[in-house]
Amino acid sequence: MSRRERVLRDQSDSLREHIGPGDGQFLAVMDIESNGLSHSTYPLEVGYAFGTGAEPFCTGSMLVRPRPEWSRASIDEARHIHGIRPHQLEDALDADAVCDHLDRILGGMTVRTDGGDYDRYWIARLYGERVPAFDLAMDTDPIASLEGFRSGMTNVHRAGPDAIWTYRAIRIAAMEREK
Repeated sequence: MSRRERVLRDQSDSLREHIGPGDGQFLAVMDIESNGLSHSTYPLEVGYAFGTGAEPFCTGSMLVRPRPEWSRASIDEARHIHGIRPHQLEDALDADAVCDHLDRILGGMTVRTDGGDYDRYWIARLYGERVPAFDLAMDTDPIASLEGFRSGMTNVHRAGPDAIWTYRAIRIAAMEREK
């Protein structure tokens, strides 16, 4: 295990200790960036945010080193869309290490995403034969209701900031429904 993987593991374990019952309405979200929308694409970056308040108390993101069997044909799209350069992916955590980290920090949670079937497909590509230790929920209604709010923002197209945005959007939508 590399030093980086050990640090991620230790940080994950420490953060998980802060999650306790009765802390309020818990919310976990995930965002996945990929190198396109076709069936030959794969996840490049995974971001998450979770917490019990208006702001998440845990956020993170990781670049994913492509598995050897994943085609590199559309990798240049990542640079244009996300600003992710191929050499950054070669230095990233391998897909199995990313899966291990996600399972450790999100295990047992229901994780909401706004990517619908695309996110389900990319998680399946990321995990391969493995089964994630978390459940994905494709609940996009609160997010769709705030697209006007998002349209005025610069679209970052990076998994970490987008996961935080989704977390905030769901919280804002919930507050609006309660009014």
